[in-house]
Amino acid sequence: MPDLVVAMGDKAERRRTNRGTAVVSYWVWAERAAELSPFVGLSRTAVEQTEVIAAIAQLPSSVFELFVEKSRAGFARMNGASGYRVQILDPEYLRIVRLYPANPFSVFISNAKTVDRVEEAARRSTYPVLHVTTARTSAVPQLGALRHDHIHALYVRVLQCLEKNGEPEWVLLPKADGARADWSLEDCGVPEIQHGVTIPNEIALRSMRFRLAAGEPLPPFRVGEGGTAAAPVNVPMLAAIQVSVDGLRTIRSRFAAEHGERPVGPPVDTIIWSSAVDSRLAVPIRPGEAPPDGLVPVLRALLQQRDYPALTNQTPSTLKMIAGSKEALAAMQIRKQELALSTAAIGLLSSGYF
Repeated sequence: MPDLVVAMGDKAERRRTNRGTAVVSYWVWAERAAELSPFVGLSRTAVEQTEVIAAIAQLPSSVFELFVEKSRAGFARMNGASGYRVQILDPEYLRIVRLYPANPFSVFISNAKTVDRVEEAARRSTYPVLHVTTARTSAVPQLGALRHDHIHALYVRVLQCLEKNGEPEWVLLPKADGARADWSLEDCGVPEIQHGVTIPNEIALRSMRFRLAAGEPLPPFRVGEGGTAAAPVNVPMLAAIQVSVDGLRTIRSRFAAEHGERPVGPPVDTIIWSSAVDSRLAVPIRPGEAPPDGLVPVLRALLQQRDYPALTNQTPSTLKMIAGSKEALAAMQIRKQELALSTAAIGLLSSGYF
């Protein structure tokens, strides 16, 4: 853990510098796992952090956001000045990680398997860190209870530590005793669908303290509707994407109009993503054995997917066979977990650029 060992005398004049970062670093400590998800190759450790990644998007991306009003923070995010910094690491790295000066404002997030080791490291650290956990039986504060006040308290502790150790004063950082920002919860009118196609935009809106309107669930698809991009099964999802994108862009336009200064970085207007499946995917079977019933059509549907739902072109008898196959259901569950992580990660990226 970091250790500031050089202290200056009380009468020494403290140097000032324009260098430094205001970004809050979120360190997710989870034991490394050798197992990879079968369709994309994501580590099991990462897949287990889906809810943590989504929760981070509701927290400040930088200490500036503790003090600036919402539209200015949104304008900074739109122009690439305030993206989120998240790292998922095995706790073995706790013994060599160095926080200062690259990661001065650090939040450690542990789980039930790592909470004790992370808490011990945080307790031994001579440099301030904030430790929260998802473990339910720990005395460590819960991630779900983390608020801006806790980040502000960390900010104060870091500044005091740097001053005590004679480190240069970062003149571009806000004053710790400055007026705090109040990001009031606003209605935005964008419906909350909670579908994979809209969740990233919904995460980004909630990240800036916007309240979503009640939305209607997308209609279930019918067998035989799919097969092309313009198929009826895709129409509701395309419409949902357009509504969420238009709603978010309306607020972005408002933020841009309120702050006419030159953008601080390269603006990001659109993020387009697709979660692909490895084309080398094969059914692991022993020589002379047939693959499990229902698994082959599921894998084939994932490899040849043409619609947002993956099983639109299956016959009723095939769907019944899939529903009765534990291997097929397990494959779909794993794919669901991969997509959930991808969606949360894109939501965090979207939040960083609003």
